[in-house]
Amino acid sequence: MITEVSSFSDLGLVVGEEVFAENDQLYIGTKLSISIKELTVWQSSLSIFPIELKTLRDNLAAARAYINSYGKPGGMKQFAGSSSFERETMRLLEERSSGLLNALANDSMEDAAHYAIRLMGLGPGLTPSGDDFLVGLFAVIHLPRSPIS
Repeated sequence: MITEVSSFSDLGLVVGEEVFAENDQLYIGTKLSISIKELTVWQSSLSIFPIELKTLRDNLAAARAYINSYGKPGGMKQFAGSSSFERETMRLLEERSSGLLNALANDSMEDAAHYAIRLMGLGPGLTPSGDDFLVGLFAVIHLPRSPIS
């Protein structure tokens, strides 16, 4: 939900607060009530995968600029330290993501599934890096005219 409230911090909301809807209102505990009577449902539409290499490069440059302005760039999230466990996890992320991309390039769905399953839950971050990689890949796969759809 997109609201016009700049911050919820002054409302005293806490994680785990009960959220429920009743009579065209969305309630967050006893602290916040939002009218949902005049909500506009957001409909997403996927862009068409660009066939021209220049368009693809321009789109990637725009995406990088947006991420640099509003997010955290850098590909798969790296561990802060360098223990043997962390190095091995990063090696597995690289091996499995590369294996998945190679399997897709070679139209080997059985191998692609093998690598994708082994990426799930792997890596650092609130959402493990392997999961983030898979979500991004699946988003591209589902673009109209995607080369791997």
